[in-house]
Amino acid sequence: MDVYLFGMRAARDEPPIYVAYQLLLPDIFKCSEGRIEVPITCSFKHRIVGYVTIDFLIVLPTPEIYCDMKLSYERYWNPEKTGLYVGHRGLGPNFVTANQCLVRENTIVSLKAAVEEGAHMVEFDVQLSKDMVPIVHHDFQAHFWVKARKYLKTMEIPIQSLLVRQLKSLKVNEVKQEEKEISECCFKRDVVEHLPFPTLEEVFEAIPLTVGFNIEIKWAQRLINNRLEGRGKQKFDPNMYVDIMLQCIFRHANGRRIILSCFDADICTLLRYKQNYYPVLFISQECPEGSIPFRDPRPNSLQTAVYNANAMELLGIVARTETILQDTCQVNMAINRGLVMFCYTTYSPTNDVSVLKRLGLHAILYDKMEMCERIIKDGVFQLQAEESTVEEINEEVRVSMRPQHPAFLYQ
Repeated sequence: MDVYLFGMRAARDEPPIYVAYQLLLPDIFKCSEGRIEVPITCSFKHRIVGYVTIDFLIVLPTPEIYCDMKLSYERYWNPEKTGLYVGHRGLGPNFVTANQCLVRENTIVSLKAAVEEGAHMVEFDVQLSKDMVPIVHHDFQAHFWVKARKYLKTMEIPIQSLLVRQLKSLKVNEVKQEEKEISECCFKRDVVEHLPFPTLEEVFEAIPLTVGFNIEIKWAQRLINNRLEGRGKQKFDPNMYVDIMLQCIFRHANGRRIILSCFDADICTLLRYKQNYYPVLFISQECPEGSIPFRDPRPNSLQTAVYNANAMELLGIVARTETILQDTCQVNMAINRGLVMFCYTTYSPTNDVSVLKRLGLHAILYDKMEMCERIIKDGVFQLQAEESTVEEINEEVRVSMRPQHPAFLYQ
């Protein structure tokens, strides 16, 4: 790293003076991301004249995954596909259906129900358990009941502190969205598809191949007050975390059309540069009044999210519905730059959803699929049955994504 300065009396056409340097050697980077402070050495007296602070992110290749340029959807979107319905966590947060059946979010039954109700794609959240297995769950903490003498006590523990078998054995509580309080709900605990914490592999096996996936990679954000989301500690290295997710996706996708997304800008960068097959969306936060913004400014506004998506060559962004409805001109800011635009957290009535579709949004992450218009269309990643059989899908995967390791041979 070379440092040049202009002299105080330098002429307009006079070049700058070479004054200092520093060598950034690989051994000073001890992890995948962080911040380092390095000294700057004077070029002629060889003494330290100052320091520079550097934020860094190292992207390493994912082991056992082979990508070439034969087929890639990283920047592809059919321009005719707009206004698609995406089932947000399936049917939405703990939704009561018309027949009074309580459906838990991010479960197999909720994802299936969203498809039956007309969703073109389904969205769900994925994070790692303690034994590094991708599991489907939204919150970073699990709320559950424990017996304390003569009464039940509510406790919470970070998801990353529990093994998969421990998570599946918990008697989990739910947070009522309206009351923001924890209560025990009557779910069908004896039916596997109703149980929380399904693994990503189980979801791939349970949902038909013709259904597209919008997989949100959960990664705890550092807040502006320096606290971490979920009040826990990040126990995984970013490269290892993303590698495990991608390995599972590549192993079980079998030609399914998939979109990846995340609130964390660096995780989006890792997802983008570790593979060139699946597109990546950057989710913006636009913190509502009273909430604590992230320390990283990139997801904190729609404008900075658009700039980051352009810089990292992502497919597009996902914005809050409330932000878009407050200033609809922001949609053009993204679309005019060639970005695909989704919106999420839609508790809006049908007329608001109609407004979003008229604005040209490519997809709407909809919470209550039972209340949307019942029009079944071919999703943007849905392979039509009359054109592509399962054998053709598998052949496409074998040709376009040749794995190097026997464990990644596609069935």
